[in-house]
Amino acid sequence: MSMTECIPAKKESILNVALELFATRGFHGATTAEIAKQASAGVGSIYRYFKDKDELIHALFAYIVRKINVALSVSHDQNMTIKEQFISLGVTLLKYLIDHPNEAIFMEQYFYSPYGLEVKRDAILCESCLNIMNPLLRISDPILCMI
Repeated sequence: MSMTECIPAKKESILNVALELFATRGFHGATTAEIAKQASAGVGSIYRYFKDKDELIHALFAYIVRKINVALSVSHDQNMTIKEQFISLGVTLLKYLIDHPNEAIFMEQYFYSPYGLEVKRDAILCESCLNIMNPLLRISDPILCMI
């Protein structure tokens, strides 16, 4: 699946090369110079799109998540029972990760690295804030609490 309609071709090339190098060499083993070289771009091109290597890693994570969401939404059928939907989404995700092994490897590395831990921490804190704020929102605006 190409996401060229949303992402400039050079940026997508950088993301795809970064994916391959991160999956095979790890985050520390893949340099921005090597990513640029294999993407047929200058190192400056990487910094045109990403502030630093950390931002590139987070952007690649978001890019993969969008691709997975597209794959899941294509196969999703709301006419199925909840159980069937759950199984269908699980099977689709599993097939996607089998068909895209570098993405599976990257996601595993990401989630077990400080990058993923940061995302998990932020999600937990956000959830905690919502739980704390929910009663206050309910008092002030019942419409807001219907999420």
